Amino acid sequence: MARALPASHSILIVEGHTDRRALMHILAPTVRIVPAHGKSVLLEAYDGLVGSGFDQKMFFLMDCDNDTPDNRKGMHDLAVTCHRDLEADLLFSLDAFDRVAIDFLSAVHYELSAIESVAERTLERALNLAAMCSVVRDAARSCALRVRFTDPHSGHRRVARPDDLRAQLPSATNLTLDLVANAMGGVIGWTRDEVQGVLAASPGIVSCPHTSEGCSACRLLTFCNGHDAVQALAYMLTTETGIYVGAKEVEAQLRVGLDRRRVEHWPVGKRIRKWESRTGVRLLRERF
Repeated sequence: MARALPASHSILIVEGHTDRRALMHILAPTVRIVPAHGKSVLLEAYDGLVGSGFDQKMFFLMDCDNDTPDNRKGMHDLAVTCHRDLEADLLFSLDAFDRVAIDFLSAVHYELSAIESVAERTLERALNLAAMCSVVRDAARSCALRVRFTDPHSGHRRVARPDDLRAQLPSATNLTLDLVANAMGGVIGWTRDEVQGVLAASPGIVSCPHTSEGCSACRLLTFCNGHDAVQALAYMLTTETGIYVGAKEVEAQLRVGLDRRRVEHWPVGKRIRKWESRTGVRLLRERF
């Protein structure tokens, strides 16, 4: 593939198709994005291509997922996201989350001060729900419980996320880990004892170096992945505006709402710029 590309073209290897869609707005038109269909495949490709001569046109980008081996960090042609996954990096590092929330809320609130106040509350609730979903799933995995269920519409098995919990949760406000665990258990089919086991395993997952309950900064970096954050924001916006907001609608607006100027300050963006300077190959668009 690399041999057939023109000299000015490059290849970005990412984990999945959602990563491909998320990056298209900030990449140069000469970049070919290749989803590896998983972290293990991406790392196998990296190990097989490094030193082959073809790797001079290739850059690899992988999700942190809290399980990145130390020997994969600091490489000039492989970057690891700051947050749990690439979508979360783009949402929080490039300010898309805040900008899109304000855009939706302006439909029902007219004073800027009121919009900003409601947006802050809405975002906090969304991030809290997204983080709790990840904590519950991680705790369930530590208990050897399943975290997937059969989607009644598609018939496919997939991970339970905030969209699936809407009917199970009593409200969007005052959510607790107990409520989220019970809602997720209802979707997946855990027994009451299994739910209690998940809750018992959760404190060890939530704790961070700053506080035993886990501070908001650590919850954001460690637990909030992009898929959960988008769905949780859609849920909270629906509650706040009284108008149904779907996750796909929010996701599309988030891509448009990226503050491209912040790419130069994004740690992954900085790593890519260094690789560009070293190889003379363009990956990101020209300076924003």
